[in-house]
Amino acid sequence: FNGPDNEQGRMDFRKRLHSIACPTLVMGGDLDPILPIEFSEEIASRIQPDLVQFERFEGCGHGVIPDAPDAAIKVLRDFITAEEGGL
Repeated sequence: FNGPDNEQGRMDFRKRLHSIACPTLVMGGDLDPILPIEFSEEIASRIQPDLVQFERFEGCGHGVIPDAPDAAIKVLRDFITAEEGGL
């Protein structure tokens, strides 16, 4: 993924996030060393407000499910359940 052509460094879809047309859950750990919480906040801010749900997990790193399994699974279940009811 981060090969000789710097694929990782060139991958930037921020300008296209506004075109997302489905409900989207963005989850981020506030201690994430790979994708800092500010990046997750920016991703969420570029998605239409009526389509995005942003969840910040305190004390979590990059893997919010392993770091806070009960809270993360609840957020996922609630998001999926809410969307199922809206169909």
